[in-house]
Amino acid sequence: MYKLYLFLLAGVICVSLFAGIIVAPCIFYPANQELLNLSKFQSGLIMSGIFIKYAYVLIAISVFSLFFEIFNKCSFKLKIFRIILSLLVLIAALIFNFYYNANIINMQKMGEIVTNSTEFIKIHKESELCFKIIVIMQLCLFFTKIRSSK
Repeated sequence: MYKLYLFLLAGVICVSLFAGIIVAPCIFYPANQELLNLSKFQSGLIMSGIFIKYAYVLIAISVFSLFFEIFNKCSFKLKIFRIILSLLVLIAALIFNFYYNANIINMQKMGEIVTNSTEFIKIHKESELCFKIIVIMQLCLFFTKIRSSK
């Protein structure tokens, strides 16, 4: 079960990093503007579609992570730390999906003009920060060695 957990955790971390480092720049700033000439608004719609699907995978793995940590046998202090960290990841994932993604999509539905507003830019920046915090916390979970209690 531990190897499955690490596999899922590593997978969601890799997808997060891939989406942020590779996919977003390719969609917003394509190398060949002649082949892919999208407006920033159109690029944002594509990224929203990606993040909507990603967020549900993130939530599912975050729930699995929390249950794994609750039932994991390790030292008490480490167990509490890992449970709290898993819970924080789940809370941040829920906020990312049901607050930030939902608001961004609702604003996109109002049109391109709304997505140029300071409110949209603020929410988008906050969602990026939330996303980065999730990845950092997941990396902490991944690299924190689990020692079995004796």
